Amino acid sequence: MQTSMPRRLVAILAADAVDYSRLMRRDEDAGMAILMQRRQLLESEIIRHHGRIFSGAGDSVLAEFTSAVDSVRCALASQRVLGVANAEDPVERRLVFRMGINLGDVFTADDGNLYGDCVNLASRLESVAKPGGVCLSEEAYRQVRNNGDFHFDDMGSVALKNLGEVRVYRVADGNGAAPAVVEAVAHNGNGVRPRPGISLVVLPFDNLSGDPTQEYFCDGLVNDITTDLSRFPDLLVISANSAFAYKDKHRKIQDIAAELDVRYLLEGSVQRLGQQVRVNAQLIDGVTGHHVWAERFERDLPDLFQLQDDIIQRIMGALPGRMRDIEGQRALHKDPVEIGAYDAYLRGAYMYSIESEEALADCRKQFDMATELDPSFARAFGYLAYLSVQRWIAGWADESALAEAEGLARHAVALDPNDYANHWDLAIVYLNTRRFDQAREEYAKAVNLNPNDADLLAEMAETLVFAGESEQAKRQLAEAMRRNPFHPDWYRWVLSWAHFNCDRFDEALAELDRMNRPPSHVELLRAAALAKLAKAEAAREALERFLNDRPGWSVAKEQARITLRRRQDEERWLGALAQAGLALA
Repeated sequence: MQTSMPRRLVAILAADAVDYSRLMRRDEDAGMAILMQRRQLLESEIIRHHGRIFSGAGDSVLAEFTSAVDSVRCALASQRVLGVANAEDPVERRLVFRMGINLGDVFTADDGNLYGDCVNLASRLESVAKPGGVCLSEEAYRQVRNNGDFHFDDMGSVALKNLGEVRVYRVADGNGAAPAVVEAVAHNGNGVRPRPGISLVVLPFDNLSGDPTQEYFCDGLVNDITTDLSRFPDLLVISANSAFAYKDKHRKIQDIAAELDVRYLLEGSVQRLGQQVRVNAQLIDGVTGHHVWAERFERDLPDLFQLQDDIIQRIMGALPGRMRDIEGQRALHKDPVEIGAYDAYLRGAYMYSIESEEALADCRKQFDMATELDPSFARAFGYLAYLSVQRWIAGWADESALAEAEGLARHAVALDPNDYANHWDLAIVYLNTRRFDQAREEYAKAVNLNPNDADLLAEMAETLVFAGESEQAKRQLAEAMRRNPFHPDWYRWVLSWAHFNCDRFDEALAELDRMNRPPSHVELLRAAALAKLAKAEAAREALERFLNDRPGWSVAKEQARITLRRRQDEERWLGALAQAGLALA
C-alpha cells in the first residue's frame, strides 16, 4: 500500500530578478557577474534570517522558513541591501528583484526540493509585486499582521495565473508607501530609467446638478485637469481613460488606489445653483483614505468655459506644490538607509532654508545624496545650482559659487532639456550673473514647457523686478496669486520689491506685513522702505534684526550681490540702506 508523502507547514519566499535579459543583451559576461553578486547578497540574508534555499534556477530563488516573521524580515532586509548595491552601480548595471511570500503545506522530494500549491502561489505573488517590492498571501499576512515592525497595503483580490482570485497584501513602510529601495528601479524597454514621481489619478467628478446635460462639463473638467497636471514632470498622472472606468461606480478609495497603483486621488463634484456653478475638489491619500487638501470654487454660470479654465488654473496652482510638501514631510521620517534619490530630493526641497549657513548645508546634503544615488537625476543637479546661488547671495561663498552653479544648471538642462524646472534654475543663475536677457529666455522656455506652475510665474516676476519692469512684474504676480491663493510668503516679498522700485514704499511695507513668518533677510527690505518714509527708529530696529543673522553686512557687500539692471534702481536701494544706517564697508 502506497503511503502519502509527509507534509509540513512552512513560509516560502520567492524572488525573481526584473528585466535580467536586458543585462544579458548588453553584455553576457557582465550581466552574469552582476546576477551572481546580487544572488550572493540575497543568499546571505536568507541564511542570516534562518532560511534555506531549496531551488534557484537562473535569476530566481526559492527559500523556506519555519517562521513567517523571519521570511518577511528577510525580504525587507534583502531589498534594502540590494538597493544599496544598486545605488553604487551606474544605472545600466542595476538589477532589481520582486518578492512574494506564502504560508502553507509542502512536501519534500528526495533531492531536497519542495513541492505543493504553497510554492506555486509564492511564485505567482512575486510576479505581481512591484520592482523592489514584497507581496504576501492572506495566509502569510494573518501570521505577521500584528507585528509592529511591518505595515501593509491591502491590494484586494488579484487574479493570478492558473490560481484564480487571491487576496494579496503589499508590504509597506510606516507611511504606507511601498518598501523604499535606494533607487533600485526597473528600466523600460529602451533601457531608460522611469522618472520618479508622485502618483495621482483624477477621478470622474460627480454631477450634483440634477441635470444630465451637465455631464459634459464634469467630464471635460476631469480631462483638462488630467492633461494639465501631466505637464508637471514629478507627477505621474493616470490617463483619463483609465480613470473613467470608475465613473458611476462606488468603490473604496483604497481599492482604487491599489488597482491603479497610485498614492493620491483627486475627486470632486459639480453643482449648479441658479446662475452659479459650485465645484468641490478634494485630494485624498490612497493608503489612509484621509483628505489632505480641499477647496470649493464658486463662479457665475454665463461664461461657463472661462469658469472651467479658472477652476483648472486654481487647482494647478495649489495642488502640485501641496503634494510635494506632503511627500517631503513623509520623506523626512524615512530611515536614511531606505532613502531613494527622489525621496532625498523631496527632503531637500522641504528642508530648504537660508536662515543660516548650516541649514542650507543640511539641505544641500540631501541633493548631493540624490545625485549620488542617481547620476541621471537632472532636477537634483538643478537644485544644487540654486543652492550655490543662494550661498553667494547670502555672503557665505565667493564668486566661484556662481561658476559652480552655472556648471550644475547647464548639466541639469543637458540631462533633461524637457523638464521646465531645469531651465528655471539656469534662469536664476543668469539673473545673478546679470545676464538679464538670457535669464528671460530661459524663463520663457520654462513657461513654454509648463505654463501652469504658479511658483514659476512668481519667481519669473522677480527677474522682471530686477530688470526694471516692475509694473509687468506686479501683473504677473497677481496672476500667480490668483492661480495659487494659498501661495507661500515669498510671493509678497517679490511684490514688495516691485512696489519699492516704483517708489511706493507704504505699499512695499504693507506686503511685508502680510507675510506670516518673514525670514530674517526680509528685514533688509523693510529697513530700506522705512528709511525712505523717514521712520528712522523703526528702520534701525529692522536693520538690527537683519544684522543679527548677517553680522558684518555692508552697503559694499550688498552692491556686489544685488542684481538691479537700472542705475536708478540700484541708487535708490543702496541709498536707502545707507539712510537706514547700514555701514558703507
